[in-house]
Amino acid sequence: MNKHQSLRLAFVIGVLCTPIGAQVPVYDAGVAGDPAVAPDPQTQGWQLWTDGSGINLTPVSPDPGTGLNVWEIADNGPAQDSYAKYNLDTLSFDAIANGTWEYVATMRVTAGSSPVLFIEINTGFTFGDTGYRVRFQIVGNTLRVLGLHAGEVYDCPGALDGQHHTFAIRKTNPAPYSDAEFFYDGVSLGPLGEFAAIGTWTYGLVWGTLEWAGTARARFHKVEFRGLDPIGTAHCLPAVPNSTGSGATISAYGHTNVSHNAVRLEADSLPPNQFGYFLASSTSGFIPNPGGSQGNLCLTGQVARFNRDVQSSGPAGRFTLPVDLSAIPLTPPVAVQPGETWNFQGWYRDQNPTSTSNFTEALRIAFQ
Repeated sequence: MNKHQSLRLAFVIGVLCTPIGAQVPVYDAGVAGDPAVAPDPQTQGWQLWTDGSGINLTPVSPDPGTGLNVWEIADNGPAQDSYAKYNLDTLSFDAIANGTWEYVATMRVTAGSSPVLFIEINTGFTFGDTGYRVRFQIVGNTLRVLGLHAGEVYDCPGALDGQHHTFAIRKTNPAPYSDAEFFYDGVSLGPLGEFAAIGTWTYGLVWGTLEWAGTARARFHKVEFRGLDPIGTAHCLPAVPNSTGSGATISAYGHTNVSHNAVRLEADSLPPNQFGYFLASSTSGFIPNPGGSQGNLCLTGQVARFNRDVQSSGPAGRFTLPVDLSAIPLTPPVAVQPGETWNFQGWYRDQNPTSTSNFTEALRIAFQ
């Protein structure tokens, strides 16, 4: 085993001993005066890969007009092999492929004639390993984001205003190889499909510029990865059994911190190929067999219906929903506030043995 292989093995052993929900080390350039100079990412555990040609790596302390320290990557080389990227391979591969997480870069893009600037997360460095990547390109007066899976294209309004913005790849569906989502300043712009890695030798978290022709310049303030844990407490259980013989369950993954706006609901043990949607209320209760349903409604007061997101349970008997905490669908829509507790429940149709409906158990989430 050579020195490089030994280093990788040490990284992997370290992460396997770390809880999935724990914060993984981040790059943090700090704020004006703290520290006096933005640290080199290599001093915070990141490994640099570069050919050096046409590359400038510079601390800017602070970035004028922002009050934030930054680490600037300037790729001025039009040649195919000009690149500079940092990676941190301290991630459990299973936690990435099968877990729930978000990967966030806070940065300011100042130049980009072609999509060579990127952030990426990979489960390994052999062919077929799962990865998610977005590339950034300035088109006219717009910062454009390009996915790698299905040609996803998203524009980020206001991203060239001279301030720092957050760009996130977030995976809140724990199913293996499921789509992630791309977020700009906390707002989802759409799905981001996974791709099969092609034998890349940088894995884990990666950010910087690719080995493609073109120029790019970005000032990174922070790069961070965090696991998204199961949240909430089930109540009003067990649910009334449906045609499968079991009661349907509900669970949630994400953050209880409202500012992260990262909650995904999942209903399981549903009858296959039946339609349903989620409900929400800040008040819990117990109403047996409402409207002739076989189940029990465990919400009272103003009940929000996510009926614009009606879904089929499919052959697996499951449906999921990313919840926008800034717009719970009441009339008018309301935003969840720190300190509030909200209750969620799933409603679905069933044939048991005739046409009817039922409810999952309920889930209570206390937000911060």
